[in-house]
Amino acid sequence: MGDDWYDIADLNHFWVVHRLRVFHYIARTCKLFRPGLRMADIGCGHGLLQLQLERSYNVLVDGYDLNQTALSNSVAIRHPIYFYDINERHADLKEGYDVIFLFDVIEHLEDPSHFLEIGRAHV
Repeated sequence: MGDDWYDIADLNHFWVVHRLRVFHYIARTCKLFRPGLRMADIGCGHGLLQLQLERSYNVLVDGYDLNQTALSNSVAIRHPIYFYDINERHADLKEGYDVIFLFDVIEHLEDPSHFLEIGRAHV
């Protein structure tokens, strides 16, 4: 995603607000949040989802992205963030998470199936 997105996207941006509303519905329906779950946001950008989940559910979510500029401007101050390409498949991250979020990521990929397969190795 281009850096210009990070210039306009904030917690009040219509897309960020709406996707959280949809997420609340899904989370309630699936009973997503249970104590002790390890969660990651792959493609976390500058941490808006991480911050929203902290405020809404009092959870910490590890963030991964390939955009160093976005990571260095993260608003999710309490959350761990990592510059990491999941294609590297670090052994210490294999099956390291119970839940992985991919908000606004797969629609930008040429081969989403491959990306999802690699992401699944982290769950």
